[in-house]
Amino acid sequence: MNRLPIVGVMGAGAHAHEDLAVPLGRRLARLGVHVLTGGGTGVMTSVSRAFAEVEDRAGVVIGVLPLAVEDGGPVAGGDYPNPWVEVPIRTHLGKLGADRSSRNHVNILTSDVVVALPGSVGTASEVELSVSYGRPIILFGDLARAYAQPPQVATAITVDEVRSVIGETRYRPFEGRRRVLVINDADRLVPQAQNALLKTLEEPPASAQFLLVTARSDRLLATVRSRCQRISFGYLGTRELAE
Repeated sequence: MNRLPIVGVMGAGAHAHEDLAVPLGRRLARLGVHVLTGGGTGVMTSVSRAFAEVEDRAGVVIGVLPLAVEDGGPVAGGDYPNPWVEVPIRTHLGKLGADRSSRNHVNILTSDVVVALPGSVGTASEVELSVSYGRPIILFGDLARAYAQPPQVATAITVDEVRSVIGETRYRPFEGRRRVLVINDADRLVPQAQNALLKTLEEPPASAQFLLVTARSDRLLATVRSRCQRISFGYLGTRELAE
């Protein structure tokens, strides 16, 4: 029996961010993974619903639930889980933060890959824990958050980019010591995407090398150009092409 990867999706409990969460949930369902959330409202509900509504999916919706206090006594979960959670995991832990009493540790340690949508302090702590535990993490939406993160934190502005990064985390260099990532037509990257690359270009992972290919380097941001070594290629003559 093959174990399916678990993708943890973190984000705001007070805002559904359906423009990001719904297409993400549907794509993850077709990717052949389980999805894990905190089992509550907001992003947790919208991504779980979108995932669960996809027919013939292989994965399930997992919810890691916090301890709540009701009528003077502890209640495992309280108002949790939302209706779309298929595997509820009830804990004795709190909802927020990175301290040892928070269920966020379980969220991150159980996930093979973490996707963080926009959120508040709870989401920020889950990003912090992902970095601390060495879990692959992708910031999806609100890329301004990336400026304060180390270079191993990936960013994505589309669902396809999230899917690509999730796929890449399954592979490591086979023979060589480095992986080479080629970004064709780099000048076509929107400014937000170029800005998201800055920290990675400045401090690239030791096992990776980035090649930005462009015929219009003037369209790259000056901050991007300053972090790259420029190598110019001229046109090949007829003789070179024939050879």
